[in-house]
Amino acid sequence: MLDEKLYRLWGKILDYRNIKLVVSDLDGTLLNAESHLNELNKEAVLKLKDKGIKFTFATGRMDKMTWHFAQEVELELPIISCNGAAMRYLGEKEPLYSKVLSQEQLERIHQICSKYSADYLFYTLDKVYYSNGSKRIEVIKKYNRIAESGEQVPVEIICLDQVEGGIPQEPINKTFIRFEEGEDHNSALGMELSQIEGVDLVVSSHGTADLIPEHTSKGEAVEYLAKSLGIDMKDVMTLGDQMNDISMLEKSGLAVAMENATAEVKSHADIVADHHDKDGLAKVLKKVFEL
Repeated sequence: MLDEKLYRLWGKILDYRNIKLVVSDLDGTLLNAESHLNELNKEAVLKLKDKGIKFTFATGRMDKMTWHFAQEVELELPIISCNGAAMRYLGEKEPLYSKVLSQEQLERIHQICSKYSADYLFYTLDKVYYSNGSKRIEVIKKYNRIAESGEQVPVEIICLDQVEGGIPQEPINKTFIRFEEGEDHNSALGMELSQIEGVDLVVSSHGTADLIPEHTSKGEAVEYLAKSLGIDMKDVMTLGDQMNDISMLEKSGLAVAMENATAEVKSHADIVADHHDKDGLAKVLKKVFEL
């Protein structure tokens, strides 16, 4: 008997035997709290290939910071990165597609962030530009230290103080915002940024947000990918845990939220799987696809 604490609306699974594509979020879904890919999740993803089911992930990260995970699961499809603003195959230089912020939008973001002395990062496909005094850049620096001692790919980082006018003259896919302790996207900074024309403010986790071109989302990217593969969205399964995952949960035929997801995210799901620290992804894939 299925554990109703871990799964709800399970009977609906009977209608989804034709799933051809699975798209998973990374942090809080495929990965555990230490940002590691555990063996059970890895094994479950690899078994999808034996069933003829395609797999990829959609993340707020830049794709370079996911390549080692892609290699572990022998990923064949492009990676959806920067919350849907980019899509690129593992190891490739050119993207399948890339949506970027305009110079006018970047100038406005720079003005507002400077006004509030905000911690912000500009992301290209391969580089990260950071504001002077940024605490968030320490996450990238830590990743680079690990990357340099292993098989991961380091990310080029550049302080905006070294850039004329503080605005890079190259395509920027997203701007990451780290709010002050106790603040979030509803703060004065967040509200002002959300008013920039042609820009969407997307919440990935509490206390942070991404600024991406409007009409850009994981959901739009998954839809683009599915169409390119000749797969109907009703035959797509998506898994996630944060607000930035809702767009793909809404568009897919089978939507799965993790137990660690917020209540709002769970309200958009057909199934609630176990916690990401308790092999929730592996469990739900095994149940759905009889792996």
